[in-house]
Amino acid sequence: MKLLINTEPLNAPLTGIGTYTFRLLEQFVQMPEFSDIKAFTGQQVLSGNEVLERLVQPQQSEAQASAQPAPAVMTRSFSRKVYDRLKPYARAIPGAYRLKQAYGSSVLRRQQKELDSYLYHEPNFIPIRSGNRLVTTIHDLSWIHFPEYLPAKRLQWLEAGIDQAVQSSTKILTVSELVREEIIEHFGVSADRVQAVYLAADPRFHPRTSEQTQAVLDTHGLQHGQYVLYVGTIEPRKRVEELLNAWEQLDPALRAQKQLVIAGGAGWRYDHVMERLRRLDQQGQLRYLDYVSHADLPSLLAGSMSFVFPAIYEGFGLPVLEAMASGVPVLCRAGTSMAEFAQGSVLLHGSEPNDLTEQLGRLIAEPQLRQDLAQRGLARAQDFSWSNCAQGTMAVYKQCI
Repeated sequence: MKLLINTEPLNAPLTGIGTYTFRLLEQFVQMPEFSDIKAFTGQQVLSGNEVLERLVQPQQSEAQASAQPAPAVMTRSFSRKVYDRLKPYARAIPGAYRLKQAYGSSVLRRQQKELDSYLYHEPNFIPIRSGNRLVTTIHDLSWIHFPEYLPAKRLQWLEAGIDQAVQSSTKILTVSELVREEIIEHFGVSADRVQAVYLAADPRFHPRTSEQTQAVLDTHGLQHGQYVLYVGTIEPRKRVEELLNAWEQLDPALRAQKQLVIAGGAGWRYDHVMERLRRLDQQGQLRYLDYVSHADLPSLLAGSMSFVFPAIYEGFGLPVLEAMASGVPVLCRAGTSMAEFAQGSVLLHGSEPNDLTEQLGRLIAEPQLRQDLAQRGLARAQDFSWSNCAQGTMAVYKQCI
């Protein structure tokens, strides 16, 4: 089988889609089913191995990298550095996304004769028009459910391109059954065209002792097992404000036993929450760490007493699986993709008033509950691997040819 995969998501800063693309490519180059793998970087077509050779690892200490290196990102050529500097200005140009897609299409079409026999996988919603047989990964339908939560440019890009992506794809990949069913219903496509393949937590995420987390936690002023953690972008869909409200409503005696730690960069339309976070941090009522590096994240997760993720909608919800793999009890929202893949190994809260507060209180007050959840979550996390994800994706490719 010959594969062409869009690896532009590997350009830093690495997002969840970038991690997905990297881990798939890493697995694919080792699989004998592929006779050749080409990668489109956004500017040129390289072999899959060439792209992996150009990746660089984020700086990590020896201790941090001992289990598994963090996901890598593409090195910056001179032309790429210039492109990155101009990108904020280019995005302000009307139709910038369409121009970018048109440029990518022109690059691929110039090599159409060579690439004609390749199956094209687009891992990031909107494929570049190429004329190849196509598999597209649609990670979620957030712009349909919560259009007010997305930046206007991204919303326009999705709305303009998603119908064409659905129509032109031989197969559509999703990362949860919840999103698969939404795509079938919303776009009216046949069920056999849409396949869910679960993601995985990197091997870097595993249980750690207090001695193993100490170096990282010391840099953040934290103590192993003494904090409740949230990790994620600070944006409306993640419901961070709901978490802050629930924490403030806790019995003061319970709240005094542990610290609330929020880690994540500022997202879209959430300035008032950022102001609140910084104010509460200054008052000593919680710790706000801002963005935490990929290198520090495994120890930060493994060192927490519990992980809470009240997001109302996710395509998959990788932070929940990473916490489960770290041996940490998890609290997340019922009726989401996280509840789907966790299969009873996490504590769930509903959207009813005070329910998140009640479940938070249980996590702090009931050590046996925490132990049971940690054990069940760790066992369930073992069912997921990037090898399984790659094999499931390969099975979809085979259906296309």
